[in-house]
Amino acid sequence: RLYLGAMLAAILASSSATADPLSDATIFITELSDRALAIMHNRTEPPPARTLALKAIFLAVLDIDAMSRFALGQFWSEADDGLRRDYRHAYEDYVVRSLIERLTSYRGETLRVTGAQPADDKDIMVASMIVLSSDRSVRLEWRVRATPSGWRIVDLSLEGLSMARTQR
Repeated sequence: RLYLGAMLAAILASSSATADPLSDATIFITELSDRALAIMHNRTEPPPARTLALKAIFLAVLDIDAMSRFALGQFWSEADDGLRRDYRHAYEDYVVRSLIERLTSYRGETLRVTGAQPADDKDIMVASMIVLSSDRSVRLEWRVRATPSGWRIVDLSLEGLSMARTQR
């Protein structure tokens, strides 16, 4: 628990915005991916402990509120508070499980951040590659947003397929 708490504190401390948002966003994703991959490659911890650590990281860095509102679309404004709360909880569980399942399917691959650019007036797209072998890689883009509590992920795109748009 102490290890997990220290790791989350380090992620959140590194996620505060400064004068160079493109660089900050790149650092945020680089540090996040390094920590997540370190957990996955740590075979001294049993799989349930690694899953719990990954879940804690994802819950700390995903903007579930923004993601669930976007996924529900126009129906968000029509839903009452109870339905929104239930949907948000179910959405959080679904997204975190999906990310953990995808991440745990990789074995020994590396993630390399390749750049960042503004997506719009609020968000930055951080480009990266999951290097599968010497001749194969997968493009992964992270849509991140600076918030008062630090950087948050609002979407992921794998080979150009947006998770947010797909779920909407």
